[in-house]
Amino acid sequence: MTESREVSEEEYLRLMLYIPDKIRKCIDALASDHFSDPDMKPYFVSYITRLHALDGATQKDLKAVIPFDKSRISVVIHQLIDKGYVYNDGEGRNSSLHLTEKGEAAYPSCCSFLQRLSEELFRISPCDPKVRQANIDFDAHMDGLLEKYRQ
Repeated sequence: MTESREVSEEEYLRLMLYIPDKIRKCIDALASDHFSDPDMKPYFVSYITRLHALDGATQKDLKAVIPFDKSRISVVIHQLIDKGYVYNDGEGRNSSLHLTEKGEAAYPSCCSFLQRLSEELFRISPCDPKVRQANIDFDAHMDGLLEKYRQ
């Protein structure tokens, strides 16, 4: 664990700008350590867990629950299909998406990765409702900012 240190307000604000990049690097490092399948990418996890819960979902359905634009969702779905985690039963954005056997086999590992990510990176444990609520509130705040500045 890194020791706390005093920083100036200017340095603090500069450090805040680095948080998104540090989060991404931490997620990538945890994923490398967690997954034995070299095809598994950390950004596949949300798609695999959603498709497990929403078998037969369309890309439009995924857009409602995954905070990415439709082109990003389409790219990742094609990657998942190419890697053998997902198949579709038609063509285009309205085709139904399903996990393959490989995708279903990856689901438990994706769930344990999310739990590990929650505990190690975001310091949220099932028995700490205050920290959990603070993170939920921060997520809602970011959603509000995105909505405000998209207009």
